[in-house]
Amino acid sequence: MKIINNFLPLDLFKAIQTTLQSSDIAWFFKPHQTAAKMDHGFFCHTFFYDNKMMSIFYESIIVPILDKLKAKAVFEARANMIINMNKPNMSDYHVDKDFECKTAILYMNNTNAGTEIKGKTIVHDMENKLLIMESNTLHRSVWQTNKDRRIIININYI
Repeated sequence: MKIINNFLPLDLFKAIQTTLQSSDIAWFFKPHQTAAKMDHGFFCHTFFYDNKMMSIFYESIIVPILDKLKAKAVFEARANMIINMNKPNMSDYHVDKDFECKTAILYMNNTNAGTEIKGKTIVHDMENKLLIMESNTLHRSVWQTNKDRRIIININYI
C-alpha cells in the first residue's frame, strides 16, 4: 500500500474536480457497491471498461492520471459518488480484481469518510490524495456524514 498526497498538479486536479462536481457529467445509479449486495447504492461514471473507452471524459480525466502512474494498461476506470445518508455506513469488504494488477483511488474531496483496508487502517479522504494497493486487497468504502457527496476515482491498471 502506498499513499501519495498532492498527487496531481493543483490546476489539473481542480479542473478534474470541477468537471466531476458539475452537471456536465452523467452519473448512473448502481444498487450495490459489491457483489454480496448487502450494502447501499451509489452513483458511478464509467470512463473505461471491458477494453472500451466509455466516456468522452476519458482523455481529459483518466489519461493524465495513467500517465503519472506510468500505467502500461488499464482494466477499468470509473468515478464513484456516494450521497450522504445522514448516518454512518460502509460497503462490504471486497477486492477490485481477482487477478494481479493495481488499484489506484484518487480522492476528489475532503470528507470524514475513507477506504478501510481489512485488518490495517482507514485511509481518510483528502483532496488530491492517491491510494495505491494490490487489486486483490480486501477493502471497503466508509461513507461520509459531513458532506453531501463523496467522490473518488478508481482505476485498475498494470
